Amino acid sequence: AGTDAIDISYWKITDRYEGNAYILPAGSVIESDEYLVIAKDSIAFSNVHPDITNVVGGYDFEWDNSGDDIRLFDIAGNEIIHMAYADSLGWPQGADGTGRTLELINPTADMNNPGSWFDGCIAGSPGEAYSPCNDALVFSEINYNSSAAMNAGDWVEILNTTADDMDISGWKFLDGEDSLIYTFESGTTIPANDRLVLSGD
Repeated sequence: AGTDAIDISYWKITDRYEGNAYILPAGSVIESDEYLVIAKDSIAFSNVHPDITNVVGGYDFEWDNSGDDIRLFDIAGNEIIHMAYADSLGWPQGADGTGRTLELINPTADMNNPGSWFDGCIAGSPGEAYSPCNDALVFSEINYNSSAAMNAGDWVEILNTTADDMDISGWKFLDGEDSLIYTFESGTTIPANDRLVLSGD
């Protein structure tokens, strides 16, 4: 995020255990206002993101699903970045198993503060700056805590933003509690450029 290129050749990235380390290869230079992706499996990454070339990697440890540390050390062993994430409430929940990523609000934000992050797009935006998602489905209206005089219960409206009908049979709807799940019945379709209301009652 600075004004000069940074050579991070032979720096290392680790999880909470410093022994789980990946050493960045020679030539790992990040230009000003540019990005470098460090991928566990370079082949798997390229299969999903074939156009992203600013990527290195191939390490043999995994970030823990329930929470972990991500640490970056320079060539002299100085810790340059240390952030810890979790999948508990407070952290954006859309990145926990849904295909979305965590996106930092801005480069100067506190990376250890859950409020500094938001849910990114499906498959993320690796190797480039975030841009708003072109999601096929969006929540276009939400009703909760109705007035007593017009209590319709909780409901959400789902908009199909595409020019094609979307079959959402078997899809799941959840709130912040992963155990509270509504599954859409077989044959549930949202027509092109149309809406579906899901009501609690």
